[in-house]
Amino acid sequence: MKASVPANEIARLRALRQLRILDTPADAEFDELSRLAAMACGTSKAFVTFIESDRQWLKAAYGADRGETPRSEAFCAHTILQPDGVLVIPDARLDARFANNPRVVEDGVRFYAGVPLTLPSGETLGALCVVDDQPRQLNEHQLDMLIGLGNLANSNLAKRQRRTTAAGYSQEILPITEAEHLSLISRFTSNGVLLTDTKSTILWMNDGSARLTGYQPEEVIGQTPRLFHSPNTDPTTLKYIRSQLSGRLPVSCEILNRSKAGLEYWVYLEIQPIFDDHGDLSGYIGFQTDITERKRQEDSLRASEMRFRSLFELAPVGMALNRYVDGKFLDGNPALFAMLGYTEEEFRGLSNWDVTPIEYEPQEVVHDEALFLHGQYGPYEKEYVHKDGYRIPVLLNGVLFEDENGEGVVFSIIQNISERRRNERLKSEFLATVSHELRTPLTAIHGALRLLASGALGTLNDSSSEMLHLAEQNSQRLIELINDLLDMEKLTAGGMSFHIKAHALTPLIRSVMEQLKPFTDKHQVELLFDAPSSGLSAMLDPDRFTQILTNLLSNAAKFSPPECTVVISVEPLEDVVRIAVEDNGPGIPDDFLPRLFERFAQADGSSRRAQGGTGLGLAISKALAEQMNGQLGYKPAAEKGSIFYVDLPASKT
Repeated sequence: MKASVPANEIARLRALRQLRILDTPADAEFDELSRLAAMACGTSKAFVTFIESDRQWLKAAYGADRGETPRSEAFCAHTILQPDGVLVIPDARLDARFANNPRVVEDGVRFYAGVPLTLPSGETLGALCVVDDQPRQLNEHQLDMLIGLGNLANSNLAKRQRRTTAAGYSQEILPITEAEHLSLISRFTSNGVLLTDTKSTILWMNDGSARLTGYQPEEVIGQTPRLFHSPNTDPTTLKYIRSQLSGRLPVSCEILNRSKAGLEYWVYLEIQPIFDDHGDLSGYIGFQTDITERKRQEDSLRASEMRFRSLFELAPVGMALNRYVDGKFLDGNPALFAMLGYTEEEFRGLSNWDVTPIEYEPQEVVHDEALFLHGQYGPYEKEYVHKDGYRIPVLLNGVLFEDENGEGVVFSIIQNISERRRNERLKSEFLATVSHELRTPLTAIHGALRLLASGALGTLNDSSSEMLHLAEQNSQRLIELINDLLDMEKLTAGGMSFHIKAHALTPLIRSVMEQLKPFTDKHQVELLFDAPSSGLSAMLDPDRFTQILTNLLSNAAKFSPPECTVVISVEPLEDVVRIAVEDNGPGIPDDFLPRLFERFAQADGSSRRAQGGTGLGLAISKALAEQMNGQLGYKPAAEKGSIFYVDLPASKT
């Protein structure tokens, strides 16, 4: 892709031509800059380029011949568009701007990094760039070095500009020494830089080294880097450094040093051998980056990982790590191996699907989506399959995180809830047994009380009549409680039958309203049916639907003030029909909402308690709705009161 033209192109070209640098002979100063750039960045080529109207001209070329290329193919034509930054192309094949560039397709260019060459007056003329035939990245100090060399080139261009505009312009720019190069570079890096001779005697150090070590240059020059070593410096690391240097090879390692004040610090050390024009070794240049804080964090993380591993191994509940993409188990703890009956070796060959019954697939998909969207799932009850084939009920919670390679990993805590399930079953069986044993005598007692209250067995005085009425009311509440307990037991055990088919909703709703009229009249509440203009049908069991709606309407009547209206509405949604009941009661407290549909749950408050009830009605209604492939829900009314709704599958006919 051809680079766009800078906004100041006319002024830029004028400044470039006034500099009188185009088509001039090779320059030792710029040649040295390109060599240092390639050495600092570890690339095979480096260039000093200038971008003219139709071409890129190479003032200096390290690892290649000087010459020119079309501007349309020049990477540096893109660099001059960002005068305040560095253009880094890790792999040109993957960059749409350069993938089809002849330099990439024909010459094999893969990596490019360039810093713009800019005059003090603001015109960007070209770039100092490094190029390689392998994809790569620059580390922090390499980038600092490249920027420093670019600033050095800019200083020299500024000198040339001053001289070309002065009467005493000279064709040759006075060269500066390599030591001056290093001194200038050191201003632009916070890292430590050392220059030694072939015997590792320190010849020069920058301010960054002084800050890092605590030594001043006069204390260091003439010494060797052994001055910085700590008694705790790893001997293996020192042996590696000596081996590399004896072979005239670069060094790259982490090493523990000690400052003048006696404080230990970690550095990332890189050493490059320096060769003269004849290929003979002339010394070494070393770069030190302070990584003490990073190492401290690594040590802290390592200690944290050890604590987690101890918890992981000793926890009494199961713990597992799964690969998110396919559910394969990456790790597990002894509690999980014991729970499922596998050895550690056997377990590592399994995936989540090997121990999960197939019928849980829909729920697994739902929790998989929760992981993707929210980074966590659960609590989630399911079953695992033991190695011997029997099933184990478990409760899971988990979180999603990325490993060091950026791959998704799921960490799960897995509790065996077999004992809890057994206790729940025993409790349900006990309640069912007690309820069955109590219902028959209570029904007889209730019938006898009604007979006495009717006066069929003789006239009662007012006091006796009042007592009988109270006894009859309480016996009726006990019968309702027992019936609710039996319904809940049947639902829990899967013993309640359902006959689901398409039913028109309007007749069913009106029938329930008619049945409840004496009850609503007693509470001085009017039921209003906001009937749809066209009849709507849903897939339901009419008896169970009647049970749900009766519960919702009786609750609405009980909790609404006298002379209020309870509204029933029917609304078609996407695939369901929503039947809603809106009352004018006190609403549901926010802190009670999480327990709203639990068994025996009743919000605190004397007014609510005074209305009676078993605390099972909403729990039963919710279970009935779910058995009919629907759901029961709640939302606050717009101004005051509550809206309870049941969503049921819409009839396709």
